Amino acid sequence: MIRMRIPTQNDYKSMASILKKYSINEKEFISNEKQVFIMIEKNKVIGLSKYQPFEKYGVIDFIGYDIDFLDNSYRDAFFRGTLNLIMNNGLFKAIVLTTKENHNFYETYGFDSVEETSVEELKEENIYTSEIIGGFKIDIERFFNRPCSS
Repeated sequence: MIRMRIPTQNDYKSMASILKKYSINEKEFISNEKQVFIMIEKNKVIGLSKYQPFEKYGVIDFIGYDIDFLDNSYRDAFFRGTLNLIMNNGLFKAIVLTTKENHNFYETYGFDSVEETSVEELKEENIYTSEIIGGFKIDIERFFNRPCSS
């Protein structure tokens, strides 16, 4: 069974393998627990995300997985969970920054692209990766209220 939640002190050791995989400093990453979200399977952290408040947006600047191939339904659920965390913390708009590896996944949602100048500004703020190639804006409430396609 998959669970998603804000991490506790007990989760940090399990998060370390994902952070190491992406060459991220653990202390910098966990500096603000409210902005970190984890996905757990069999008591092991298999997904990790973090967002940073930026103006009126929650900027999702990192989503990573311990498993190289993870079913898109898991990725979708974790992405939605991260958006829910942002909304629960009082921000109703988000930006997800993308790399070559995940750009197509987010593009399928049909979000509006972030202007290139904004991406460059957000890249400077992002301490996790320099491989950002773009981003998408998300109206979180509208996203959750749209009908499902069958």
